[in-house]
Amino acid sequence: MLTFFRSMYLTQKYREELKGCEERVLAECFAGLERGRSINDGMTAILTVFLYGKVVREEHGRLYIEFCYYLKNKGFVEARGIVDCVSENGVVTEIRLEEKS
Repeated sequence: MLTFFRSMYLTQKYREELKGCEERVLAECFAGLERGRSINDGMTAILTVFLYGKVVREEHGRLYIEFCYYLKNKGFVEARGIVDCVSENGVVTEIRLEEKS
């Protein structure tokens, strides 16, 4: 339970870094896809990506960020998974994409 509240606190504290990392993930992993913000965005588009991110932990100036993603094709989930990022001083140094079934 403590890790949940710590993650919420870190996510709010590093909101700008999280937004920058999200843009980098979209550009590198999901280039050319429409970005969904609400459930209605994915109902008519051929392929839409939804990203939900949180800061997992902070160690020695490095932020460990985790994004859950969902790829939707006209409202139906085609793929989902996790993207792990490491950000140092506002610069994304590592991105790992892990697909789930």
